[in-house]
Amino acid sequence: MKLLKLILLSFLLISCDSHNKDKTYDDYLEFHCLWHEIFLKDDASYFVYFYSQTCPHCERIKNEIFAYIDQKTKPLYLVVKSGAMVFTKDISKTIGVDKIEAFSIYAFPSLVHIHDGLVLFNEYGANNISNIISSM
Repeated sequence: MKLLKLILLSFLLISCDSHNKDKTYDDYLEFHCLWHEIFLKDDASYFVYFYSQTCPHCERIKNEIFAYIDQKTKPLYLVVKSGAMVFTKDISKTIGVDKIEAFSIYAFPSLVHIHDGLVLFNEYGANNISNIISSM
């Protein structure tokens, strides 16, 4: 009997834990926007997450991103890799930027906070983003 309860409990825990694991970025299409649209949002304060579908780091933290979106704490928009993106090694120059022509990211994944039309932070790397998301 104890073995049966243990098996049932294990099954339930695995089932609950896999809620977001079966989701893909395509399940969140309503949260997607294009590179040139990131400064055009009506929200006063929001996050923009940049990812590539071939990025293993993006894949590793996607469930955290989905869970944050599901919480509806603060808007988070998703931008998939495209040829329009601009990359730089000095993302510090993007802090305070208010237009796409002056904006860039370092790598995938990247997370940007835009408040009142200005970039407040521009972070990259799965560990950094995971820490930020878990602290919000």
